Parts: sequence; structure tokens; C-alpha cells
Amino acid sequence: AMEASAHIESSRRPDAVTRRLVVVRLDREYALPAEHVLEVVRMVAVTPLPEAPPWLAGVINLRGRVVPLIDLRIRLGLPPVEHGLTTAILILQAGGTIVGLIADVVTEMLEVGTDAIEPPGELAGLNSPVSELARAGDRLILILDAARLCDAAAVFA
Repeated sequence: AMEASAHIESSRRPDAVTRRLVVVRLDREYALPAEHVLEVVRMVAVTPLPEAPPWLAGVINLRGRVVPLIDLRIRLGLPPVEHGLTTAILILQAGGTIVGLIADVVTEMLEVGTDAIEPPGELAGLNSPVSELARAGDRLILILDAARLCDAAAVFA
């Protein structure tokens, strides 16, 4: 029986065993699937859009491309904070849409086992962009749905 279980373990595809997450810290830890994060840039000049919803900070110019900028705090219903020059913007891509996401701090790239990821349950309210929950030791990290964030901002791109 020992050999059989060892065989099953080694036959699992390695790419299915872990997920890479880019962790950001707001009032708590959130993460985005690494495959949707193109880069992290410093805060740049933001052009406000008069008709935009509150969570849309405006648009930025990223090397000649106009990119809508989502204020993640407001999108998640958290109190807003002042943005400074050290504020991070994650450039996300899902589908054909590229958006910027304002996060207080990008803390790390984390690899978690797929067995440590579960549905978010009560931690994701109605209209929440939170799609999953990752457990890493005693940390609970809410994983955001990049496609949902990008789709909502696509109208402004």
C-alpha cells in the first residue's frame, strides 16, 4: 500500500499542485493570481474620469497606453487612504483588458498548494471581487478574481 500511494503522489502534474500569488496588504492580506500580474509600477499621474464610479480612480498613461485605474480599497469597501509616490500599482491583464490596481503595499510572491485554497464563504460579500481563500500557515489570504476586476473597468479603457 505504501508504494501505491507514493506512485499516486508523484504522478500528479506539478503545475496543478501549487498556485503563485502576488500578495498585497490593505487592512488585511489579499492576493492576485501571478499569471494575471504583468508588472508592478510606482504611482504616476492619474487623470480623473468625471462619470466614473467611486472605485475608479481615473486613467493612467502606461507607455502610451491608456489604462483604467481601480482603487482597490474603495472597490473592497475599505476606507480610502492618501496615495503617495511609494503607492504601488499592479498592472493586471485578463482577457484583452489591462487595468491598474492601486494597492497600499505589494508584499511578496507566494506559492501555495492548491489544497490550501478554498471557497471564500462569508468573507466574500455580494459583488465582492474575492473569489477564493488561501491558507498559508496561520494567514488567511483573500484571492481576488482578476477577470472580474478587469471586466468591470473594461468599459473605461
